[in-house]
Amino acid sequence: LYMLLGTSAVLSVTLLVLAPFGARLFSNDQEVIDLTARILFFFVPYYSLWCFIEGFSATLRSVGETIRPMMISILGICVLRIAWILFVVPHWNTIEGISFSYPVSWGVTALVFGLYYKFGNWFDRCVKNLDAAQGVE
Repeated sequence: LYMLLGTSAVLSVTLLVLAPFGARLFSNDQEVIDLTARILFFFVPYYSLWCFIEGFSATLRSVGETIRPMMISILGICVLRIAWILFVVPHWNTIEGISFSYPVSWGVTALVFGLYYKFGNWFDRCVKNLDAAQGVE
């Protein structure tokens, strides 16, 4: 997790510093460049939340828990963002209103993964499945 957070911090700072230059790769229009930088400055600081999603998800998948992490990811990232677009954006119809769906979905999904990791009894199921596979009673 520390490696993920460290990498995220380095990439986040790099993105924030290079945002205007990166935007120029796609457009020379100053308004587009400014909007790109505004969007990046809005959600890049929250990108570290993705580390918890990936860390917990990878840990759970590595011990054979595949369906639950997939469902948490689908619900927390895809379904929540669609719900945000349907219910929040009509009332907050700005680029920030749309962009905020990213850190919200990352935060909710990271929280659910953390709760499942702590209280989901996934480790007991893993040990039980491993014992069964080895013929241990």
